[in-house]
Order: sequence, then structure tokens, then C-alpha cells
Amino acid sequence: MTVDVRVIGSGSSEKISLNNECKYVFCNSSVVRAKPSISSAYGLVISDGILQTDKELCSHPPAIGLSSDESLQMRRLKRQSLYGLHINNLVVNTDKTRAEIKKKIRNLKMTYDNLILLDSKARAKLVVDYFGVEIFSVVFRIGLIDACKFILTFIVPIHYKPPSSIRASTGMLAYLWAQKHFNSMRKIILDGIGDGSTAYYPGKNRQYNPVVFNKAHVIDDYIFEKYNRLRKTSFEYLDRSSKK
Repeated sequence: MTVDVRVIGSGSSEKISLNNECKYVFCNSSVVRAKPSISSAYGLVISDGILQTDKELCSHPPAIGLSSDESLQMRRLKRQSLYGLHINNLVVNTDKTRAEIKKKIRNLKMTYDNLILLDSKARAKLVVDYFGVEIFSVVFRIGLIDACKFILTFIVPIHYKPPSSIRASTGMLAYLWAQKHFNSMRKIILDGIGDGSTAYYPGKNRQYNPVVFNKAHVIDDYIFEKYNRLRKTSFEYLDRSSKK
């Protein structure tokens, strides 16, 4: 019998009851959806931005529809959602050094069994590996200039951060990492990732703050489009195989 892999994002506020029949990969503050806690989940994929100090958080422009103070409060609560957690496999999207990230993790009293850092090149490679030869049509459909910048990710000798249009979001990177990490004979199901433009971030008193976000990560739409195509074909094959 195949074991499903569920990749959990913040596009839903529905609680997730963890069980042994699935492997769970959460991303960023979607950990608040785990019931009773994330401790038994397989992994957590985060952006290094969620680990930032208040001073670093204040340097960012406010989120859409929120004031500067409201944005800071939202980002603090997202960071707070990680405080004191133990993670089996912690994946961090970052171009910072391992020492810098470990220090930020310690500041949040987080612990882990395995720490994996994905720099810009590693993240871009996940996208390329996912699309294969399709990647050429995808990046050129997004735009010629952005396509050239995407190629630069693999050429320049330093860490180069391409524009957001050709960078996968943390949620989609969690999916791509799971796709690469688990063998192809597992169903990977997205929950709260890819569909819709509202995120449910942790709020006060265990409530959720629905926030409309700007879909700056254009490439996410192409990743989600292919995900839906794969669901129709591979899921049917896996279902037939499990019944033999």
C-alpha cells in the first residue's frame, strides 16, 4: 500500500489531525494547523525570513491591506508559531551560512534531527528537475528578461537571488522538495498551497488572520498546473497498483 505525502500550507485554516497513514510536510507558519502538534510530522520547510529579528522585520514593506504595525505584528506571530518546536527534518530556504541559520534557530529554542539548507542554486535546480525540458517554455512564457535572470542563477559564482516571478514560493518549494525526496510511488497531495490568494496566518488567542497576498511568484501557477496534470495520471496509476 502506498503512503500519501501531504504538503501543508497556510491557504486553509482547517486543522490537520496527524496519523501514521501519511507523511506530513508543513511549511512556515502552517504548523499551527497541526493537531495536536507538529512533533510527529516528517518535516518543515521554511524561509529564512520567518526567523528574522524585529529589526529585520521592520525593514520590510507592509503586507497588502495592512499597516506597518499590523504587518509587524503578523510577522512576529508567524515567527512565534515556530518557538520551541522539535522538527524531524528542518529544511530552510536560505543563502545565509549554516552558522547564521543555526544561531537564528537557537534563538527560537527550536530543535531538529536533521537540518537541510537550500540555497538559490539548489532551489532553482528543484524547479528545473521538476519541469525537465518544459522549463524552457515555462520561463520564456513568464518573460524573456526573467528567463535570462533565471539562467544567471546557475552561472554567477555568488549567490544570486532571481526576481520573485521565477522563484517558487516556500509552499511550492516544500512540494518540490517532497517530490524529489520521496520516491515516485507515493501520492503527494497539496493542502492550502497553490489554490487561492488568501493565507491564514496565526493570530492572537489561537485565532487566524486571513491575509490576501500578492501572487508575485508567477512560476507557482505553472508548478500547480503541472501538479494537477500529474494528479490525473499518476494518481490513477497508483490507485490501480495498490489494488493488485
